[in-house]
Amino acid sequence: FILFRFKDTAKSANELSDKLDVHILGSVQQITNKNKTAKGLLVTDRKNGFSFIETYKSIRTKIENNSARTGNKVFIVTSACENEGKTTTCVNIALSLAQNGKNVLIIDADLRKPSVSKLLSLPDTEYGLSDVIIGRATLDNAIKRVTSFDVCVLPDQNSVANPSELLSTDKMEATIEEVRKEFDYVLIDTAPASLVTDTSVIAGFVDAAIVV
Repeated sequence: FILFRFKDTAKSANELSDKLDVHILGSVQQITNKNKTAKGLLVTDRKNGFSFIETYKSIRTKIENNSARTGNKVFIVTSACENEGKTTTCVNIALSLAQNGKNVLIIDADLRKPSVSKLLSLPDTEYGLSDVIIGRATLDNAIKRVTSFDVCVLPDQNSVANPSELLSTDKMEATIEEVRKEFDYVLIDTAPASLVTDTSVIAGFVDAAIVV
């Protein structure tokens, strides 16, 4: 009882909000993927449960309300460490927004361990984000529309040797500004924030951060 009483942890969403002075978008329950053939937990699969799907719809509504009030439309989605659900969260928020009729782009900017394509079961692509940054491809060539989910994806399926340097370039900033004009929302999946500097350099180019 003494350890529980004095341990400096957050025991509820409200307590977490007070401790960190942040706005809580939602609390997603941890569930086990029983569908062994699926690549991940997506809101488009009803087998994942009503509560799981409705939670992301609630998060979607809060993001839309925030955007209407502030004009925010480009978000990075990150977490402190690996395997905390940031990619799953990024993709599900994007899918939820698309279900509400929004034109949404997902950018896989985790150039160390890209996983958006795997989560959405996308085929291999010739070009990705890193190719756009170094000038090997245009955005038109690299962005793919996934008709089954009604979203667009700027993937990157191969890890690169110098992700922080690539992401901090003027070309990366220009890329974000270009897609900002074309889409209602842009969700950028990034590397874990406490492990590498990739997320920090992108943060200067976006409107807000969603932390899992």
